[in-house]
Order: sequence, then structure tokens, then C-alpha cells
Amino acid sequence: CNWFESTDPLVIASGISGNVRFTPFLFDGTDTDPATSGFQPATTCVVVPVTLSSFTGYWQGKNAMLKWVTQMESNNRGFDVQRSLDGRNYSSIGMVQGAGNSSSVRTYQFEDALAGGIPGYIHYRLKQLDYDGRFSFSNVVLLKNENHGIFTIYPNPVKGIMFVKLAEGLSEAKNFRLFNSAGQLIKAGMVTGDVFSINAGNLPAGTYLLKLLDTKGKMLARGTALVN
Repeated sequence: CNWFESTDPLVIASGISGNVRFTPFLFDGTDTDPATSGFQPATTCVVVPVTLSSFTGYWQGKNAMLKWVTQMESNNRGFDVQRSLDGRNYSSIGMVQGAGNSSSVRTYQFEDALAGGIPGYIHYRLKQLDYDGRFSFSNVVLLKNENHGIFTIYPNPVKGIMFVKLAEGLSEAKNFRLFNSAGQLIKAGMVTGDVFSINAGNLPAGTYLLKLLDTKGKMLARGTALVN
């Protein structure tokens, strides 16, 4: 923040969070219009917890890499990394610890190893969390997976029944394994045709990884589904 009708900045220590209330004093000269001019009885400025200068994403093989840079941090607990398949419904996929209080430039990274199995566009955002419970959201990073096309999960997000449609060249897929975001095996079964279904009606909401395997247990393809 700065003085009223002035570009002179007011420097607030990085360790201070919340609202800062100050009262200016005139040590030299005369304030000719105290009602509307530069020296007001009291002014309130809001300290921004984190100054995020950039948030970007790119592909590294089949994984989505997210990178962001902060210029300063105040009371910053960390960043909740969130993913969305439709741009509206977001789910948490990881937590990155913040620096707390910092006045230096810091760079952060997060790797989404499940992104390669998601068809189409993937939306990412950061939920910045303070130690006092306050939070704010970053801009949205949009990545398109142009390498996916081995099989399609629909509808995605899933409600009730999950349908899986195989593309040509995946005739050797005979079994499937469904894992939750913690890597735990939730369901297993046989691939019964070019289109088969999985009952997801009793699954908790979240992101799931579907793997297709041949008769020897070799993974042939993988994809991600969001269960609402």
C-alpha cells in the first residue's frame, strides 16, 4: 500500500500478517487540506501473504510438471495442489510446504505422475494456505494431453458406473486394476470386451488410476478417472 494520492510505498515487515492499521504524523510543513489530502487520521492496508510471480506447467514425458515462483511469503503454511478435469470441480493431489516467512525469491515444483493417463485438457491451480486458516487461489494452468488415446473412460467425472472403451491395438488387455490416490488397490477384474464397465457407485469421491494388463501382468495402458 502507499500514502493517499501518492506512489511512495509503505514497507511492512514480512513477518506481519493480517490487517495493518497506522496513523501518519506531519513532522514538517503544513497539510492544507486534512480532510481529503495526504495525511488522513487513519488508513488500513492489507498484507498479502504470498506474492506469486508465476505459475506454469509443462509435460515431461507422461508426467505433468508444475512450477511456481514466489517473491515474498508471510505466514505461508504451504500450497495445496489441485487438479480438475472439467475446470469446475477440483480435487487435491498433493501438498507442498511453504517457507513461512521469506523476503527472497523461492521456486517450487510438483510432479503429477497420473497426468499421462488423463485424456484431453487438465486444469491445475494452487490453494495457498496461511497458518491462521486463510487461503487464496492462484491462476489456472491448462495442459492438453495429446499423447493419450489408448482407451477412454466415460463419463468422466464418474457417477455410478464407469465405462471403459478400448482403442484399436489394445486387444491384449485382459485384466484391469483400479487404484485410489494413495496407491491402494480398490478393484480388480477382467476386461470383457472393447467396452466394459466398472461399478464405482460405492467408491468415495476422489481421483482413481485405472491400469490395463495382459495375461502376464504387464501394464499396457493407464488412465485416470474422477469419481464424484
